Amino acid sequence: AVDAAVAAAAQLALSEPCSTGLGGDAFLLYYDAATRRVRGLNGSGRAPAELDIDYLREQGITGNRIPDTSVHSITAPGAVALWCDAIAKWGTKTMAEVLA
Repeated sequence: AVDAAVAAAAQLALSEPCSTGLGGDAFLLYYDAATRRVRGLNGSGRAPAELDIDYLREQGITGNRIPDTSVHSITAPGAVALWCDAIAKWGTKTMAEVLA
């Protein structure tokens, strides 16, 4: 099922890029019938590893949040990383096979 879900997400990224796509985030809940457990993956974007509060203060950003208009408020898209993680954890095919 994970293979099909990732294949469907990838196909939608091509056919409806304004609705979903490679440049976004993703979240996944996976139910394992054998163990009767629900697992989750968070494919939200990540901030740069070297970004810290001291650097932000040097850039004139104060307060307890980064302004929405700041370049530092943008994260690296996480959807594709989530697809790869899901295939690695629960898939039955390789990523190349799923995307073929």
